[in-house]
Amino acid sequence: MFQSVEDKLEAAKYSVDSLKYLEGQSGGVLASANPIIVTALLDAFLFEVIAAKNFFLQEINDAFAAGLSRKDVKEQVLLCNAKLPNQAKEQVKELWRLLSDSNFWLWRLNNYRNAAAHRNIIGKKIVLILGGAKEIRLFLSADPYDPSSKPTDKEIIPYCEESLTQMKDYLQRLYSGSGF
Repeated sequence: MFQSVEDKLEAAKYSVDSLKYLEGQSGGVLASANPIIVTALLDAFLFEVIAAKNFFLQEINDAFAAGLSRKDVKEQVLLCNAKLPNQAKEQVKELWRLLSDSNFWLWRLNNYRNAAAHRNIIGKKIVLILGGAKEIRLFLSADPYDPSSKPTDKEIIPYCEESLTQMKDYLQRLYSGSGF
């Protein structure tokens, strides 16, 4: 894997670890933590995990001497670049497919990153815990563009952990299949 991509994934992991630490410091209930810090750490995670994908594209541009300027490196532009070998284009095409369809995990992750720049994407849900006590938990909104949207069924920290693992595994697979 490219070092720059690994660095971005490590920065995303740092944000998840910080959320877990904050949850521990808040009696095991992330909803009890300072909401500004929770939002900042979630935003940082989303930024870094999607940046890993963007850095991957930059590295493909450099490794195959595609000749694109840094600001022009995007999935669609790489796919049209005659200098990029077909093997690398297939990897970029798969990435573009996952980013273009709202049924895929990468589209949702990218959508959360984009939405987080403009609005709060954290929803709260009251859950019953053993013994009948109630607790407020933090979830991502099912539709971050609809303020009346219900929260998802996945709490923030598990969602971030799963997304990080998916991105890491996915980029490693793309790297292995790109001819490096």
